Amino acid sequence: MDNAAYHSVQEDKKPTMTNTKANMQAWLQRHNVEFDNSLRKCDLLKLIKQNGSENVYKIDELLKAAGHEVLRLPPYHPDLNPIELVWGDIKGQLARNELDSNLDKKKIALEQLFNEFPAEKWAACDSHVEKIEDDYCLCTLTGAPCESVSLQAGGAGGGAGGGAPLEQLDRDLVWAQLLSSRQACFLMGASCGGGNMKVDEEEYQRLGLRPRHAYSVLDVVEVAGPTRLLRLRNPWGHYTWRGAWAHGCPRWTDESRRAVQAHSGSSDADRDQGVFWISFDDVLKYFDCIDICKVRVGWHEVRLAGILPPMSSTRHLTCLLLTATQPTEVDFTLFQEGQRNSAKSQRSQLDLCVVVFRTKSGPNAQVGKLVAHSKRQVRGFVGCHKMLEKGFYLVVCLAFNHWHTGLELADSSAWPRHVLAAHSSKPLAVERPSLHPHILADAIIGLTLARGQRHEGRQGMTAYYLTKGWAGLVVMVENRHTDKWIHVKCDCQESYNVVSTRGELKTIDSVPPLHRQVIIVLTQLEGSGGFSIAHRLTHRLAGGARLQDWAPHADGEPRHRPPLARRLLGLHAPRLIT
Repeated sequence: MDNAAYHSVQEDKKPTMTNTKANMQAWLQRHNVEFDNSLRKCDLLKLIKQNGSENVYKIDELLKAAGHEVLRLPPYHPDLNPIELVWGDIKGQLARNELDSNLDKKKIALEQLFNEFPAEKWAACDSHVEKIEDDYCLCTLTGAPCESVSLQAGGAGGGAGGGAPLEQLDRDLVWAQLLSSRQACFLMGASCGGGNMKVDEEEYQRLGLRPRHAYSVLDVVEVAGPTRLLRLRNPWGHYTWRGAWAHGCPRWTDESRRAVQAHSGSSDADRDQGVFWISFDDVLKYFDCIDICKVRVGWHEVRLAGILPPMSSTRHLTCLLLTATQPTEVDFTLFQEGQRNSAKSQRSQLDLCVVVFRTKSGPNAQVGKLVAHSKRQVRGFVGCHKMLEKGFYLVVCLAFNHWHTGLELADSSAWPRHVLAAHSSKPLAVERPSLHPHILADAIIGLTLARGQRHEGRQGMTAYYLTKGWAGLVVMVENRHTDKWIHVKCDCQESYNVVSTRGELKTIDSVPPLHRQVIIVLTQLEGSGGFSIAHRLTHRLAGGARLQDWAPHADGEPRHRPPLARRLLGLHAPRLIT
């Protein structure tokens, strides 16, 4: 239950200082509390606080009478309420239907959308909220960098319905990550049957697992065989795994039992505390991800706050110049501002990405070779890990799905905030450098050149597509001709649940000779739902910049449709190939 006003009407509400003295005295009399009539209001209020019980809400009592258990959210945490995600999806569908202002038609359409809302989406919204709860527990409360290791193919990025091809799962790499994390004594938690997994409720129940539930990871062991086992704990303290390698399973031999007892000190009493062993294969089958919280002793930490501007603005964009005087191991984590007040609760979570480039010392930072980057994800935080050599590095913070939402017209005080944290094994020098106007374009071009897919469209022209781990799409075109322009049409109108940095899903551009241009950046809008990307690129050589018959009425801006507003030039203006 959230904290909406109509959900917060109390039974026998305790008086406050806004009430009259007579009301306070009447409340104390009803609760058989003795008091002196000469007491002032402030003294009466102290008595009320001392003798008042917890708040009792009328709607809670109605639900309890109907046999329901009520769980109330903490104040100002709408991000923990799945219904907010459902409302966001429904409102988006309603807006796309382009209904007129007739309220009766809107009411009918709204009822139909709710009736047709699939159970799979409800489950996905629940799973998304449980993931946020895990984020609060591990990252927000410890302050340490966290990493989410996907246990399902495609979990690293791509969207349901086709954003990118499903990424295959490297089982050995996942196992190596878990072993090394356990050896480093990192905190770990496993998410059971969440995300986009299709869950057979009866099968999970038969095996003693709770889908859309979090388990603690206590140990990771490889015993003779080799057999890969994990020791998990249900935080409820009961209801444990009944499958292979469970308590009493015939697969246990004296040798394997001695091996795990020597490694972790486990015993038969574990079962009464919700602790059990499970094979790595079954973890991959029934769990969707494992979150790793890298709590380290003796490391150095730097945290800097900044803004995620809804446009290209070097005045507000967060870029940091790092100086490593010796080789150092670094974890970068980018946190977005929590949605904990009424104004920000209506705002969807942003897509986040943090990118690290080599650079040179000096007053103006330049984008050099790509060193590291996080995945771009619509979630509360993202991060990446890298061993940095001695030198200078430029860190760039990115977010795009709030462009063209009207925020760009508001005062910058209303723009989303973030915190960038750097945890390092050796000290780092950190400063904010001066930025040239096209630093954002150079960062996206550098990332796309290093990680994107190349497509040789024609001689002298290459199109780059960045999709893997990107929660959307980047299209970048390179024109290597010395005397020819390339006209490019990019049509993404059949994409779903994405927004465009150009404000439209169909664009036409004229790329000058010896230039590159970021044509479009598409971004997943809602993190809890799937998304799909469909794009068609049409191009031709031209002797001049004007788009001619492709945009016959483009007199004011003959090179770009839609026209490049000033606030977009830092990302979408053509950049000279260097």
